[in-house]
Amino acid sequence: MTAQNNELKGDLPVLRTPAVESVECLLKEAITLNCISVVSGINGVGKTTALRMLERQYKALGLGGTALYHLASGGSGPSRAVKDILSDMGVREALIQTGMPLHLSVKHAMREFERREVRVLLLDDADNWGGDALRGLVTLFDQCRAQNRPVAMILAGALPPDRWIVPVAAAMSRTLRTETLIPLSPEMMVAIFKQWGGPLGKLAEKAAEGDKKSASLIRKIHRITLGGRFRRISYFAGLVGLYATGEVDETLTDTVAAKLGEAVTTPSNGQ
Repeated sequence: MTAQNNELKGDLPVLRTPAVESVECLLKEAITLNCISVVSGINGVGKTTALRMLERQYKALGLGGTALYHLASGGSGPSRAVKDILSDMGVREALIQTGMPLHLSVKHAMREFERREVRVLLLDDADNWGGDALRGLVTLFDQCRAQNRPVAMILAGALPPDRWIVPVAAAMSRTLRTETLIPLSPEMMVAIFKQWGGPLGKLAEKAAEGDKKSASLIRKIHRITLGGRFRRISYFAGLVGLYATGEVDETLTDTVAAKLGEAVTTPSNGQ
């Protein structure tokens, strides 16, 4: 099955994108040094794809334990973030106890982390949490270290770090570094399309060989995907997999561009 069809089925393509490589480097550093790292970047740049892919491929990295991905839903309160993670893991106490204090949330989380051998938390959309929730997360981080069961954390957010994590001094003092992801350049897109294979892979091969028409199409796709945002590129690739009957040409590119335009402007089920 091609990666384009994988996208249509909701699976993640197995790709070595710059975002995946950057976040993997952060992950290895955070685990080695038992610290927090932060990844930022505009919506659609590839943060979620990188985090989910690294969770799925974590065992192959040979870092020990397991990785746990969590998508933050937002909210405030000292125990908010910890309780959300517990709920995501299906911990009964977090699901039924609405006013669980921070110390109990931390206790339950540490017990569950030990049971699951969690070594790193991959916390997506962490900028949705308020400052007090992030400070509660730091309490969990500190308690895990104090009990000699350290759990590293990768926090991802679309907002600039100075608007959510920097003001939380306790979190910043435990943060090794931040990494800002950027959209893909046309040249990077060629490398990604080669990995994808199929019609887009053939287009990329021609562009890499110096074919001017193919290179022009790559630049056009770059514009269509909002300047190389990985999420839009994935959608583009999925639609190519659905509608392509041969090579990627101007007609197919315009057809897919129109479909993407409809996706941007047409509401779907009130969402």
